Amino acid sequence: MIYKKSQPVSPLNIILSILFLCVVLSTLYNFRGEPRHANAYFDLANLKSIMEEGQARRYGEPLPAITTYYWKNITGLNYLLAYKIYLSILYSVFLHLCMLIFRKEIWKLNHYFLLYLIAFSPLSVNLPFQYSGELLCLIIIQVLYIYSRLETFIDLIVMSILTILGFLSNFVMFLVVFSVYITVYCIKEMRQTRITVFYKKKNIPLTVLLAYGGFMVSLIVVLGSFEFFGSNSFQFLFIKVRNILIQFVPIFLLILFTHILLEKEKELTNRKSLFVVIVLIGISVYFSYNHKGSLNTEKMIQQGRLLTSLRTKVMKPEQKVYGSATFSDIVYFFYGEKIEFNHISEMQKDDFLIVNGLNQETASSINKGFKTKDTLFISLDTNSVLVNKEFMQRIYNSDKYSAVKEDLLKSIQDFYQPTPYDKMKKIMTDIISLSIVVNEV
Repeated sequence: MIYKKSQPVSPLNIILSILFLCVVLSTLYNFRGEPRHANAYFDLANLKSIMEEGQARRYGEPLPAITTYYWKNITGLNYLLAYKIYLSILYSVFLHLCMLIFRKEIWKLNHYFLLYLIAFSPLSVNLPFQYSGELLCLIIIQVLYIYSRLETFIDLIVMSILTILGFLSNFVMFLVVFSVYITVYCIKEMRQTRITVFYKKKNIPLTVLLAYGGFMVSLIVVLGSFEFFGSNSFQFLFIKVRNILIQFVPIFLLILFTHILLEKEKELTNRKSLFVVIVLIGISVYFSYNHKGSLNTEKMIQQGRLLTSLRTKVMKPEQKVYGSATFSDIVYFFYGEKIEFNHISEMQKDDFLIVNGLNQETASSINKGFKTKDTLFISLDTNSVLVNKEFMQRIYNSDKYSAVKEDLLKSIQDFYQPTPYDKMKKIMTDIISLSIVVNEV
């Protein structure tokens, strides 16, 4: 009996498919207008700050910032368009690497189109905007899993470089996916005997796996005990890992299911099936266009425009305005105005806090009740006002205005206190930002 040797997947076809999906995705993202996700404005505000001021304005891992910075410089496009194309590339590469993990033989046409169907699913199409750093980290570990063999010292060097890059992309995502990589790799190597630079006996992979597992448990306990992620480090880590798994695991399972289905059901590779998949892609694109995200970007942009006008006409230059981190990112990105988003304890007497849910009429009646000639607030729009520190203190000391007090507390809770995790990210980001400035000089 003659066995036909399976053909490997064509790298050229993969590259062309990545580019095609990237073009379609970036076109879709561009037609949908401004992003509606807080993480997107975190990235955009940092990108603008690094480009125009030479340093990042928010705490974040350095590699996503430096990749977007160099991508913007290389393309010469405006911020939004460059960012959307960058995300499209990340998402497209991630999906193709997922399929490549499960299928290394030649891909049929339906493999590509079913991958496009998953890409445009309303449940996953916004993934790059929400998890850009995590996506970059996952791509690096995917490359490590696919191409790392640990058979030579060069493989060991490549593994070390990719591991460092993954760590610099997203720390929490790195803990998750690198643990999965070590577990899968060790289990796979336990089933075969071969000599590598990493081990020479069959039982060594089990030792490595157990040692790494012990190290990870110890690391999590230490990080949680020393409040590395804040006062609720264990809860933060649990919620973060849970959200990552909820977002990414279904995509892996869908691609695995697609691969198995196309392997077993040969009739799914014919032209009729392909036509059905193309129709489903069109339907997915339609629903994805309207599934833009939950952030009310238009309202925040409008508030930013009004606030910029107030700062030039009414407020003094030394007066600071405090607001949520997301609002601060949006105002800085679109108008270049700097809104304080942390250290509210340093708020001075003449500074202002943005309070949503409090209208001008209610604020005026409260101001009159204080029996003061000074204006303790400035109206921003129909449902938001700027209140100064004296207004806040009087509200806190009064037995009345319980509803207003709740709005104030809610606004203050939006302020994120820096943690050791943030300080670590800031140090790494400052080093990267400094290297960018030095290279340009």
